Amino acid sequence: DNSWIDHDIQSVALQIKTDSSSGSGDKMWIRFKSGSSEAGVEVTFKNPPTYDIGYCMTTDQTFTLPGGSVHIWTISKYSTKLTLHCNEVEVFNYKFSDSDRDTC
Repeated sequence: DNSWIDHDIQSVALQIKTDSSSGSGDKMWIRFKSGSSEAGVEVTFKNPPTYDIGYCMTTDQTFTLPGGSVHIWTISKYSTKLTLHCNEVEVFNYKFSDSDRDTC
């Protein structure tokens, strides 16, 4: 299900609730649009799950999905970094300066 919402992620973190489990193949894709520029984060519920930060990373990174059947994701964007937490456990804290891509 694709849903678009208007949200200022640089002012207020975005929270999303999912019930996807490792190995389900489900995907959560969060896209950011500002004017004509777009970026995003994709979480794929493989075994182990992976994430990718569009326009910044060249390969998916694996992570450990916290236990439980319901997951609350909190994504925050700052001028220098992007963070993702699942059930209050940090999945990533990505500094844009760590990217070797000009598009990040």
